[in-house]
Amino acid sequence: MNWGWNLVLMSYGKPFIAYRRIVQQEFQPSVVAQSHRPIMAREVAALLSRMLKTPDELVDHIKQYIYLLSSFFVYRSDMVVLEVWQGLSS
Repeated sequence: MNWGWNLVLMSYGKPFIAYRRIVQQEFQPSVVAQSHRPIMAREVAALLSRMLKTPDELVDHIKQYIYLLSSFFVYRSDMVVLEVWQGLSS
């Protein structure tokens, strides 16, 4: 497996600077508040709804919440994230 793309393991150079700039721009508090908070609020509401319906599956609900949230930030598409999650859970 090639880990050359991993920012943490990258050597300092032009690719590292470019990736770091993207990460810093995407995760600034103002950007998170503006673009990520509505998605997080929607997923928290869905998490709470699932917890009310089936509280005995709490760990699964939390895993799904973390997966859906992090995957959405990577793929920026609900459809891709939901299709992958349904594939994993079946």
